[in-house]
Amino acid sequence: MELEPDEDSEKQLEDDSQEIEKKVEELNLQNTKFDNPIGMDSDNNYSSARDISTILLYSLKNETFKEIF
Repeated sequence: MELEPDEDSEKQLEDDSQEIEKKVEELNLQNTKFDNPIGMDSDNNYSSARDISTILLYSLKNETFKEIF
């Protein structure tokens, strides 16, 4: 059984993708591309070791993330 996304979920996916694009630009990630917010289901998602390091350092500023990590 295949489920079709409704308009609300498509809009949310679009909004999430725009937020991710803004964050990539804000963090000045030069070798990162997210094809979608999920990340694990696309061969078009990629990032360099330097960019992943930048993402990790940024993420560690978040106390909740820091506790989990």
